[in-house]
Amino acid sequence: MSISVETASITDNGLGIKNDVNEDSYLVLEKDKIFAVADGVGGAAAGDVASRTVVQTIRDALHNDRLNTSIPDAIELTQALVRAGNEKVYEKAGVLQRAMGSTIALALLRGDDAVLAHVGDSRIYLYRKHQLLRLTKDHSKLQNLIDMMPPNTVDEKNFAESNVITRALGAGPTVEPDIQKVNLKDQDIFIICTDGVYNYNSDNEILQNLEKNSGVLDKICRAFKEHCYAGGAKDHLTAIVVRVTKEEQDAQETKVLRKVHS
Repeated sequence: MSISVETASITDNGLGIKNDVNEDSYLVLEKDKIFAVADGVGGAAAGDVASRTVVQTIRDALHNDRLNTSIPDAIELTQALVRAGNEKVYEKAGVLQRAMGSTIALALLRGDDAVLAHVGDSRIYLYRKHQLLRLTKDHSKLQNLIDMMPPNTVDEKNFAESNVITRALGAGPTVEPDIQKVNLKDQDIFIICTDGVYNYNSDNEILQNLEKNSGVLDKICRAFKEHCYAGGAKDHLTAIVVRVTKEEQDAQETKVLRKVHS
């Protein structure tokens, strides 16, 4: 079985008066099949530094041959990448003597599986067979309240601390990411995004977007931005869209034969 990926991405400062610096960062490595978004917290200077540090650390760690050789297991590798990002941000916060942190939502595709990790309130969705599934659960005060209250009783839009997260990279010397493994299916589409996207794109709107534009991933990203701007886009917004194609061995061999004889 062979897996190939097609991706599209978008990041934007939004329209808020304090949005001159984009505190979001993202990572798209198609060859390594790893994708991540990070949303910095701690003010423009600190948030920007935190998210960029996370992404760059993960990139560097992933390309560390010693790390990849010593940790062949995809789940353990994913945990190691997130922890490396946490340690670097925590170290930098100490050097700069100011609080800073970042969310992370990461997908690592290996074999027939995707290993997903997240800390904070950046999310990962899966679109499969015309259904949208939210695969991550926010680490936030809002989510804690939702968990405590009866279903559909929380006024999410008017909750005063809806943007306060309860877990972040860099907040402490260690962090525990939520990890899960998803068996990949042909034509799966993953959406990895920061809260600046889903706050202006409801689950139903995301689903409609995918149903309409799944043939062209760039259109999905443009629609995300348009919805954000239509709602005021008071936050930075970042999204990565990844489509998975799985091919049986027979189909691969047929393609090779056709190419040779063409």
